[in-house]
Amino acid sequence: MRKKVAVLLLTYDGVTSWYCGLGSITQYFIHSMPEAVRILKKEGREVSFFIGLPFTTKGCLGYRKDLLPKTKKIIRKLGGDIIYFSDNSDGISQYGSLENWQSASNGAASVVINIVEKFDQVIVYSFDTPYCAVGRNVSKQLSHYNGNMPEIIWVPHSTGLIHETKGIKHSRERFAWEKSAVDDSKIYDNCSVGFINNFMKNHLIDRFGASEEKLVPLINGVVKKNQKRCKLPKWFSSDDIVFSTGRAESYKGFDYLIRAFAASQKQHNAMLLLLVSISTACAPIYDKLEKLMKKLKVRGKIINDFISLEELGEIFKQKNVKIISVPSIGEPFGLIPEEVRINSRVDGPLLLLSNTDGLSEQIVNNKDGFLIDVTNTKKFSNKITKILSLDRKQCQAITKEGKKHLKKDYYYPNNIIESIRKILESK
Repeated sequence: MRKKVAVLLLTYDGVTSWYCGLGSITQYFIHSMPEAVRILKKEGREVSFFIGLPFTTKGCLGYRKDLLPKTKKIIRKLGGDIIYFSDNSDGISQYGSLENWQSASNGAASVVINIVEKFDQVIVYSFDTPYCAVGRNVSKQLSHYNGNMPEIIWVPHSTGLIHETKGIKHSRERFAWEKSAVDDSKIYDNCSVGFINNFMKNHLIDRFGASEEKLVPLINGVVKKNQKRCKLPKWFSSDDIVFSTGRAESYKGFDYLIRAFAASQKQHNAMLLLLVSISTACAPIYDKLEKLMKKLKVRGKIINDFISLEELGEIFKQKNVKIISVPSIGEPFGLIPEEVRINSRVDGPLLLLSNTDGLSEQIVNNKDGFLIDVTNTKKFSNKITKILSLDRKQCQAITKEGKKHLKKDYYYPNNIIESIRKILESK
Protein backbone atom coordinates (compact mmCIF):
# COMPACT_ATOMS: atom_id res chain seq x y z
CA MET A 1 0.00 0.00 0.00
CA ARG A 2 1.37 3.38 -1.02
CA LYS A 3 2.14 5.94 1.66
CA LYS A 4 -0.07 9.01 1.26
CA VAL A 5 2.05 12.17 1.44
CA ALA A 6 0.98 15.80 1.16
CA VAL A 7 3.48 18.46 0.11
CA LEU A 8 2.33 21.96 1.04
CA LEU A 9 4.20 24.96 -0.33
CA LEU A 10 3.68 28.23 1.54
CA THR A 11 4.57 31.27 -0.56
CA TYR A 12 3.41 34.82 -1.27
CA ASP A 13 4.39 35.32 -4.93
CA GLY A 14 4.27 33.24 -8.09
CA VAL A 15 0.62 32.14 -7.94
CA THR A 16 -1.60 35.19 -8.45
CA SER A 17 1.28 37.64 -8.81
CA TRP A 18 4.85 37.63 -10.02
CA TYR A 19 7.05 40.51 -9.00
CA CYS A 20 10.22 39.07 -7.47
CA GLY A 21 12.65 36.15 -7.45
CA LEU A 22 10.48 34.20 -5.02
CA GLY A 23 7.75 34.25 -7.66
CA SER A 24 10.17 32.65 -10.11
CA ILE A 25 11.28 29.87 -7.76
CA THR A 26 7.63 29.27 -6.80
CA GLN A 27 6.79 28.83 -10.48
CA TYR A 28 9.69 26.42 -10.94
CA PHE A 29 8.55 24.45 -7.88
CA ILE A 30 5.01 24.20 -9.29
CA HIS A 31 6.21 23.04 -12.71
CA SER A 32 8.66 20.56 -11.14
CA MET A 33 6.06 18.76 -9.06
CA PRO A 34 4.42 16.64 -11.79
CA GLU A 35 7.78 14.98 -12.52
CA ALA A 36 8.62 14.68 -8.81
CA VAL A 37 5.24 13.10 -8.05
CA ARG A 38 5.62 10.64 -10.93
CA ILE A 39 9.02 9.44 -9.74
CA LEU A 40 8.01 9.22 -6.07
CA LYS A 41 4.96 7.18 -7.06
CA LYS A 42 7.28 4.53 -8.48
CA GLU A 43 8.87 4.38 -5.02
CA GLY A 44 5.54 3.66 -3.34
CA ARG A 45 4.65 7.20 -2.31
CA GLU A 46 1.34 8.79 -3.35
CA VAL A 47 2.05 12.51 -3.25
CA SER A 48 -0.58 15.27 -3.35
CA PHE A 49 0.50 18.88 -3.82
CA PHE A 50 -1.03 21.94 -2.16
CA ILE A 51 -0.17 25.63 -2.13
CA GLY A 52 -1.05 28.04 0.67
CA LEU A 53 -0.79 31.82 0.42
CA PRO A 54 -2.54 35.02 1.55
CA PHE A 55 -5.51 36.04 -0.56
CA THR A 56 -4.67 38.88 -2.94
CA THR A 57 -6.64 40.81 -5.56
CA LYS A 58 -5.75 42.01 -9.03
CA GLY A 59 -4.60 45.31 -7.58
CA CYS A 60 -1.57 43.66 -5.96
CA LEU A 61 1.97 44.23 -7.15
CA GLY A 62 2.84 42.12 -10.20
CA TYR A 63 -0.66 40.70 -10.65
CA ARG A 64 -0.78 38.14 -13.49
CA LYS A 65 -4.24 36.94 -14.50
CA ASP A 66 -2.75 34.07 -16.55
CA LEU A 67 -0.88 32.45 -13.64
CA LEU A 68 -3.70 31.25 -11.42
CA PRO A 69 -5.60 29.10 -13.97
CA LYS A 70 -2.38 27.35 -15.05
CA THR A 71 -1.34 26.74 -11.46
CA LYS A 72 -4.76 25.39 -10.47
CA LYS A 73 -4.68 22.97 -13.39
CA ILE A 74 -1.32 21.51 -12.32
CA ILE A 75 -2.18 21.30 -8.63
CA ARG A 76 -5.59 19.72 -9.07
CA LYS A 77 -4.12 17.07 -11.35
CA LEU A 78 -1.85 16.24 -8.42
CA GLY A 79 -4.74 15.81 -6.00
CA GLY A 80 -4.31 19.12 -4.21
CA ASP A 81 -5.62 22.65 -4.20
CA ILE A 82 -4.74 26.29 -3.62
CA ILE A 83 -5.72 27.34 -0.09
CA TYR A 84 -5.96 31.00 0.87
CA PHE A 85 -5.71 32.57 4.31
CA SER A 86 -5.52 36.03 5.84
CA ASP A 87 -2.28 37.86 6.59
CA ASN A 88 -4.17 40.86 8.01
CA SER A 89 -3.31 42.97 4.95
CA ASP A 90 -5.49 44.80 2.44
CA GLY A 91 -5.10 42.03 -0.14
CA ILE A 92 -2.74 44.15 -2.20
CA SER A 93 0.53 44.13 -0.26
CA GLN A 94 1.90 40.59 -0.40
CA TYR A 95 4.95 40.85 1.86
CA GLY A 96 4.10 43.35 4.57
CA SER A 97 5.78 43.67 7.96
CA LEU A 98 5.92 41.82 11.28
CA GLU A 99 2.19 42.12 11.98
CA ASN A 100 1.39 40.59 8.58
CA TRP A 101 4.00 37.85 9.05
CA GLN A 102 2.48 36.86 12.38
CA SER A 103 -0.98 36.67 10.80
CA ALA A 104 0.36 34.76 7.78
CA SER A 105 2.03 32.24 10.07
CA ASN A 106 -1.22 31.78 12.00
CA GLY A 107 -3.23 31.36 8.81
CA ALA A 108 -0.73 28.94 7.32
CA ALA A 109 -0.69 26.87 10.53
CA SER A 110 -4.47 26.45 10.22
CA VAL A 111 -4.03 25.13 6.69
CA VAL A 112 -1.53 22.53 7.93
CA ILE A 113 -3.79 21.45 10.78
CA ASN A 114 -6.74 21.03 8.41
CA ILE A 115 -4.96 18.51 6.21
CA VAL A 116 -2.78 16.66 8.72
CA GLU A 117 -5.26 13.85 9.44
CA LYS A 118 -5.93 13.18 5.75
CA PHE A 119 -2.42 11.92 4.99
CA ASP A 120 0.16 9.56 6.40
CA GLN A 121 2.71 12.38 6.27
CA VAL A 122 2.53 16.12 5.60
CA ILE A 123 5.63 18.02 4.46
CA VAL A 124 5.48 21.81 4.57
CA TYR A 125 7.99 24.04 2.78
CA SER A 126 7.58 27.59 4.15
CA PHE A 127 9.20 30.04 1.76
CA ASP A 128 10.80 33.05 3.38
CA THR A 129 10.28 35.49 6.23
CA PRO A 130 6.46 35.66 6.49
CA TYR A 131 6.27 32.05 7.68
CA CYS A 132 8.85 31.90 10.47
CA ALA A 133 6.27 31.03 13.14
CA VAL A 134 4.41 28.27 11.27
CA GLY A 135 6.50 25.52 12.86
CA ARG A 136 5.93 26.49 16.47
CA ASN A 137 2.27 27.38 15.90
CA VAL A 138 1.58 23.94 14.45
CA SER A 139 3.76 22.12 16.98
CA LYS A 140 2.04 23.75 19.96
CA GLN A 141 -1.45 23.13 18.61
CA LEU A 142 -0.67 19.49 17.88
CA SER A 143 1.39 18.86 21.01
CA HIS A 144 -1.03 16.11 22.13
CA TYR A 145 -1.76 14.77 18.64
CA ASN A 146 -1.17 11.01 18.35
CA GLY A 147 -0.62 10.82 14.59
CA ASN A 148 2.43 11.64 12.49
CA MET A 149 3.43 15.22 13.10
CA PRO A 150 3.73 17.36 9.98
CA GLU A 151 7.31 18.23 9.01
CA ILE A 152 7.71 22.02 8.83
CA ILE A 153 10.74 23.30 6.90
CA TRP A 154 11.39 27.04 6.87
CA VAL A 155 13.26 27.82 3.64
CA PRO A 156 14.77 31.34 3.52
CA HIS A 157 15.96 32.60 0.15
CA SER A 158 17.57 35.58 1.83
CA THR A 159 17.58 37.19 5.29
CA GLY A 160 17.60 40.65 6.77
CA LEU A 161 21.27 40.22 7.64
CA ILE A 162 22.15 39.53 4.01
CA HIS A 163 20.27 42.62 2.90
CA GLU A 164 22.12 44.68 5.49
CA THR A 165 25.44 43.65 3.98
CA LYS A 166 24.10 45.03 0.69
CA GLY A 167 23.49 48.43 2.27
CA ILE A 168 19.75 47.95 2.84
CA LYS A 169 18.77 48.57 6.43
CA HIS A 170 16.40 46.18 8.18
CA SER A 171 15.34 46.18 11.79
CA ARG A 172 16.55 44.02 14.62
CA GLU A 173 12.91 43.00 14.80
CA ARG A 174 13.27 41.13 11.51
CA PHE A 175 16.44 39.40 12.69
CA ALA A 176 14.72 38.23 15.90
CA TRP A 177 11.74 36.98 13.89
CA GLU A 178 13.92 35.02 11.45
CA LYS A 179 16.13 33.65 14.20
CA SER A 180 13.05 32.35 16.00
CA ALA A 181 12.46 29.91 13.13
CA VAL A 182 16.01 28.61 13.48
CA ASP A 183 15.60 28.34 17.27
CA ASP A 184 12.33 26.43 16.79
CA SER A 185 14.19 23.81 14.77
CA LYS A 186 16.19 23.05 17.91
CA ILE A 187 13.11 22.91 20.13
CA TYR A 188 10.63 20.92 18.04
CA ASP A 189 11.55 17.59 16.47
CA ASN A 190 9.31 18.20 13.46
CA CYS A 191 10.79 21.62 12.60
CA SER A 192 13.78 22.09 10.32
CA VAL A 193 15.47 24.78 8.27
CA GLY A 194 15.94 24.37 4.54
CA PHE A 195 18.95 25.66 2.62
CA ILE A 196 18.95 26.60 -1.06
CA ASN A 197 22.73 26.36 -1.60
CA ASN A 198 25.99 26.14 0.34
CA PHE A 199 26.18 29.91 0.77
CA MET A 200 22.84 29.98 2.58
CA LYS A 201 23.69 26.85 4.56
CA ASN A 202 26.86 28.48 5.91
CA HIS A 203 25.04 31.78 6.50
CA LEU A 204 22.37 30.05 8.59
CA ILE A 205 24.98 28.21 10.64
CA ASP A 206 27.39 31.13 11.11
CA ARG A 207 24.94 34.01 11.62
CA PHE A 208 21.84 32.32 13.03
CA GLY A 209 23.34 29.41 14.94
CA ALA A 210 21.50 26.74 12.94
CA SER A 211 22.25 23.14 13.83
CA GLU A 212 23.63 21.21 10.87
CA GLU A 213 21.61 18.15 11.95
CA LYS A 214 18.38 20.13 11.51
CA LEU A 215 19.23 21.53 8.07
CA VAL A 216 17.42 20.06 5.08
CA PRO A 217 18.52 20.61 1.47
CA LEU A 218 16.13 22.14 -1.01
CA ILE A 219 18.66 23.37 -3.54
CA ASN A 220 17.28 25.97 -5.93
CA GLY A 221 16.94 25.03 -9.56
CA VAL A 222 14.94 25.30 -12.76
CA VAL A 223 12.85 23.09 -15.00
CA LYS A 224 11.88 23.40 -18.64
CA LYS A 225 8.28 24.59 -18.83
CA ASN A 226 6.04 23.30 -21.60
CA GLN A 227 5.37 26.43 -23.59
CA LYS A 228 5.06 27.78 -27.08
CA ARG A 229 7.62 30.17 -28.47
CA CYS A 230 6.60 33.73 -27.64
CA LYS A 231 7.24 37.08 -29.25
CA LEU A 232 10.22 39.15 -28.29
CA PRO A 233 9.57 42.45 -26.49
CA LYS A 234 9.27 45.44 -28.83
CA TRP A 235 12.37 47.02 -27.34
CA PHE A 236 14.62 44.06 -28.23
CA SER A 237 17.48 44.87 -30.62
CA SER A 238 19.02 42.99 -33.56
CA ASP A 239 22.54 44.14 -32.61
CA ASP A 240 24.95 41.88 -30.74
CA ILE A 241 23.95 42.20 -27.09
CA VAL A 242 25.42 42.11 -23.61
CA PHE A 243 22.33 41.65 -21.45
CA SER A 244 21.56 42.04 -17.76
CA THR A 245 18.33 42.23 -15.79
CA GLY A 246 17.01 42.66 -12.26
CA ARG A 247 15.48 45.12 -9.82
CA ALA A 248 16.77 48.67 -9.57
CA GLU A 249 18.63 48.06 -6.32
CA SER A 250 22.14 49.26 -5.57
CA TYR A 251 23.38 45.76 -4.69
CA LYS A 252 22.49 44.51 -8.18
CA GLY A 253 25.70 46.17 -9.37
CA PHE A 254 24.38 47.57 -12.65
CA ASP A 255 26.57 50.66 -12.26
CA TYR A 256 29.69 48.44 -12.29
CA LEU A 257 28.49 46.79 -15.50
CA ILE A 258 27.78 50.14 -17.14
CA ARG A 259 31.28 51.41 -16.34
CA ALA A 260 32.95 48.20 -17.52
CA PHE A 261 30.96 48.14 -20.75
CA ALA A 262 31.72 51.80 -21.42
CA ALA A 263 35.43 51.05 -21.04
CA SER A 264 35.20 48.09 -23.42
CA GLN A 265 32.92 49.35 -26.18
CA LYS A 266 35.66 50.61 -28.49
CA GLN A 267 36.97 47.03 -28.71
CA HIS A 268 33.76 45.46 -30.10
CA ASN A 269 30.42 46.25 -31.77
CA ALA A 270 28.01 44.92 -29.14
CA MET A 271 25.47 47.01 -27.26
CA LEU A 272 24.46 46.91 -23.59
CA LEU A 273 20.80 46.08 -22.94
CA LEU A 274 19.85 46.61 -19.31
CA LEU A 275 16.34 45.48 -18.29
CA VAL A 276 15.10 46.83 -14.95
CA SER A 277 11.91 45.37 -13.49
CA ILE A 278 9.03 47.83 -13.36
CA SER A 279 8.20 47.20 -9.71
CA THR A 280 11.10 49.37 -8.56
CA ALA A 281 11.23 51.75 -11.51
CA CYS A 282 10.70 54.76 -9.26
CA ALA A 283 13.71 53.92 -7.09
CA PRO A 284 16.37 56.66 -7.14
CA ILE A 285 18.91 54.13 -8.38
CA TYR A 286 17.03 53.86 -11.69
CA ASP A 287 17.53 57.55 -12.40
CA LYS A 288 21.19 57.26 -11.45
CA LEU A 289 21.67 54.39 -13.90
CA GLU A 290 20.06 56.39 -16.70
CA LYS A 291 22.31 59.36 -15.98
CA LEU A 292 25.40 57.15 -15.84
CA MET A 293 24.54 55.60 -19.22
CA LYS A 294 24.27 59.09 -20.74
CA LYS A 295 27.35 60.46 -19.00
CA LEU A 296 29.58 57.61 -20.24
CA LYS A 297 27.92 57.61 -23.67
CA VAL A 298 27.22 53.92 -23.43
CA ARG A 299 26.19 52.20 -26.65
CA GLY A 300 22.96 50.66 -25.46
CA LYS A 301 19.76 51.32 -23.56
CA ILE A 302 18.13 50.82 -20.20
CA ILE A 303 14.59 49.44 -20.31
CA ASN A 304 12.02 49.93 -17.57
CA ASP A 305 9.87 46.79 -17.79
CA PHE A 306 8.94 43.47 -16.20
CA ILE A 307 8.66 40.46 -18.48
CA SER A 308 7.63 36.85 -17.94
CA LEU A 309 9.95 33.86 -17.66
CA GLU A 310 8.73 32.83 -21.11
CA GLU A 311 9.80 36.14 -22.65
CA LEU A 312 13.08 36.07 -20.77
CA GLY A 313 13.73 32.54 -22.03
CA GLU A 314 13.04 33.74 -25.58
CA ILE A 315 15.71 36.41 -25.19
CA PHE A 316 18.23 33.81 -24.02
CA LYS A 317 17.61 31.80 -27.21
CA GLN A 318 18.53 34.63 -29.59
CA LYS A 319 21.75 34.27 -31.58
CA ASN A 320 22.68 37.91 -31.15
CA VAL A 321 22.65 37.71 -27.33
CA LYS A 322 26.32 37.01 -26.64
CA ILE A 323 26.75 37.60 -22.89
CA ILE A 324 24.43 37.46 -19.90
CA SER A 325 25.98 39.32 -16.98
CA VAL A 326 24.91 39.21 -13.32
CA PRO A 327 27.04 41.92 -11.66
CA SER A 328 25.49 41.79 -8.17
CA ILE A 329 27.74 42.61 -5.26
CA GLY A 330 25.62 40.30 -3.11
CA GLU A 331 23.28 37.50 -4.21
CA PRO A 332 22.23 34.54 -2.02
CA PHE A 333 21.52 32.45 -5.12
CA GLY A 334 20.41 34.21 -8.30
CA LEU A 335 18.37 32.14 -10.77
CA ILE A 336 19.51 33.88 -13.96
CA PRO A 337 22.51 31.56 -14.65
CA GLU A 338 20.35 28.44 -14.60
CA GLU A 339 17.55 30.14 -16.52
CA VAL A 340 20.09 30.94 -19.21
CA ARG A 341 21.39 27.38 -19.30
CA ILE A 342 18.02 25.70 -19.59
CA ASN A 343 16.91 28.03 -22.38
CA SER A 344 20.14 28.71 -24.25
CA ARG A 345 21.14 27.58 -27.72
CA VAL A 346 24.16 25.30 -28.23
CA ASP A 347 26.64 28.18 -28.51
CA GLY A 348 25.55 30.57 -25.83
CA PRO A 349 24.92 33.09 -24.52
CA LEU A 350 27.86 32.89 -22.14
CA LEU A 351 27.63 33.78 -18.46
CA LEU A 352 29.71 36.51 -16.84
CA LEU A 353 28.94 36.65 -13.11
CA SER A 354 30.14 38.51 -10.06
CA ASN A 355 32.41 36.25 -7.99
CA THR A 356 30.27 36.55 -4.87
CA ASP A 357 27.96 34.53 -2.60
CA GLY A 358 25.69 32.01 -4.31
CA LEU A 359 26.60 33.15 -7.81
CA SER A 360 30.13 31.80 -7.54
CA GLU A 361 28.80 28.30 -6.72
CA GLN A 362 27.12 28.09 -10.10
CA ILE A 363 30.22 28.63 -12.22
CA VAL A 364 33.44 26.69 -12.73
CA ASN A 365 35.49 29.68 -13.84
CA ASN A 366 36.64 29.61 -17.46
CA LYS A 367 35.03 26.18 -17.96
CA ASP A 368 31.26 26.70 -17.97
CA GLY A 369 31.22 30.48 -17.54
CA PHE A 370 33.23 33.35 -16.15
CA LEU A 371 33.58 34.98 -12.72
CA ILE A 372 34.87 38.49 -12.17
CA ASP A 373 35.42 41.05 -9.43
CA VAL A 374 32.91 43.59 -10.73
CA THR A 375 34.46 46.39 -8.69
CA ASN A 376 37.62 46.15 -10.82
CA THR A 377 36.48 48.05 -13.91
CA LYS A 378 39.58 47.26 -15.97
CA LYS A 379 39.40 43.49 -15.42
CA PHE A 380 35.63 43.49 -15.90
CA SER A 381 35.99 45.45 -19.13
CA ASN A 382 38.74 43.17 -20.45
CA LYS A 383 36.66 40.10 -19.68
CA ILE A 384 33.72 41.45 -21.70
CA THR A 385 36.02 42.03 -24.65
CA LYS A 386 37.61 38.59 -24.34
CA ILE A 387 34.27 36.75 -24.23
CA LEU A 388 32.96 38.64 -27.24
CA SER A 389 36.07 37.55 -29.19
CA LEU A 390 35.55 33.81 -28.64
CA ASP A 391 34.73 31.74 -31.71
CA ARG A 392 31.63 29.54 -32.08
CA LYS A 393 33.47 26.32 -31.21
CA GLN A 394 34.74 27.80 -27.95
CA CYS A 395 31.29 29.09 -27.10
CA GLN A 396 29.76 25.67 -27.78
CA ALA A 397 32.23 23.96 -25.45
CA ILE A 398 31.52 26.40 -22.59
CA THR A 399 27.76 26.17 -23.10
CA LYS A 400 27.86 22.37 -23.13
CA GLU A 401 29.68 22.32 -19.79
CA GLY A 402 27.13 24.73 -18.35
CA LYS A 403 24.22 22.51 -19.35
CA LYS A 404 25.98 19.53 -17.76
CA HIS A 405 26.41 21.55 -14.55
CA LEU A 406 22.70 22.40 -14.54
CA LYS A 407 21.67 18.78 -15.03
CA LYS A 408 23.93 17.62 -12.21
CA ASP A 409 23.19 20.26 -9.57
CA TYR A 410 20.31 22.56 -10.51
CA TYR A 411 17.56 20.49 -12.11
CA TYR A 412 14.76 21.35 -9.69
CA PRO A 413 12.63 18.17 -9.88
CA ASN A 414 15.68 16.14 -8.79
CA ASN A 415 16.42 18.53 -5.93
CA ILE A 416 12.82 18.48 -4.70
CA ILE A 417 12.77 14.67 -4.83
CA GLU A 418 16.03 14.50 -2.88
CA SER A 419 14.63 16.82 -0.22
CA ILE A 420 11.36 14.86 0.15
CA ARG A 421 13.24 11.54 0.32
CA LYS A 422 15.54 12.87 3.02
CA ILE A 423 12.59 13.99 5.14
CA LEU A 424 10.62 10.76 4.70
CA GLU A 425 13.61 8.49 5.28
CA SER A 426 14.41 10.25 8.54
CA LYS A 427 11.03 9.23 9.97
